[in-house]
Amino acid sequence: MHNGDKPFACKWEGCSYKSAYQGHLSRHMRIHTGDRPYKCDWPECEYSAMQRCGSPGAPSLPACPPLLRLTEVLLVVRTWSHTS
Repeated sequence: MHNGDKPFACKWEGCSYKSAYQGHLSRHMRIHTGDRPYKCDWPECEYSAMQRCGSPGAPSLPACPPLLRLTEVLLVVRTWSHTS
């Protein structure tokens, strides 16, 4: 669909969002509903996201900020321990 048509319109009152793709409209609706279907699998982490992180075909896990921070810390510690 490269003709500029945007047949999928948000029906939320006062919203003028339109998209060429149903999936984009579904993702957009989460802004209004607050739905956060992508949950972190890390034990005891309550982080969730409106859309999954990564490219198409990537695991459906969000990029959990607490987990990303832990990964960064571990990388710094590992790098430091190999250079000391």
